Amino acid sequence: MSEIITEDYSHLGVGELYIRRRGYAGPMRPVGNMNELAFNIEQNTITQNEFRSPGGGARNEIRRITSVQASMQVFDLSPENIAIALYGDATSKAATDTNKREETVTAYKGGLIPLDMTNPQSVTVEPTEGTDTYEAGTDYIVQTGGVLIPSDSSIADGTEIVIKYHHGKHHVVEAMMNSGYEFEASFRGYNEARSKHFAVDIWRMRFAPTEGLGIVGEEFANLTLNPTILSDTSRPTGTSQFFRTVIED
Repeated sequence: MSEIITEDYSHLGVGELYIRRRGYAGPMRPVGNMNELAFNIEQNTITQNEFRSPGGGARNEIRRITSVQASMQVFDLSPENIAIALYGDATSKAATDTNKREETVTAYKGGLIPLDMTNPQSVTVEPTEGTDTYEAGTDYIVQTGGVLIPSDSSIADGTEIVIKYHHGKHHVVEAMMNSGYEFEASFRGYNEARSKHFAVDIWRMRFAPTEGLGIVGEEFANLTLNPTILSDTSRPTGTSQFFRTVIED
């Protein structure tokens, strides 16, 4: 009897996922560090029971695919990734140059006045009317993301003030601004178990909003993303409308 030799197809994958909005004329961007990329094919089973003999059983069945889901655990909380997870839009705010950013607010003692940008520098506080001058460290205290008005400040409650400051480059993510864009993605990976390369291409997918976005904790935060893989009817005949894998021999 001849010996049957089978190749070892053990899999332990690492690699990089690249993504972009469908129809966007631009490069795919890397999603960043992630420890999970998995697919789950959900199905509906239609069974014809056997009624001609005791004990029953299944005489026939048909399985229809109802959806193709993916799951991703992403550790890079980039503005673009957060925007995907929150159905948001990410925009970039340039750093100030010669002119400071100005924000007009109403001051009240004993509380923080949050500023639009974090880590304000060279902060000054002035009244919108009159010639009063306010002293840093006494009338106001600069915090990480705002200005604190101490209880013994000379700034009276209800005073309209202008806070002027410099700031570095920022990204702003406005949450819940759309119903979720469609994306296409490509994973380029390496199977450490076989020392071989592999790839996965997803033609069309839409993300669900994340079920949790950790801001404070004792472990590294991550984004759990669960996109639905949708059919792309523009794919050539004889190829998958959903996704494909390419495995190096």
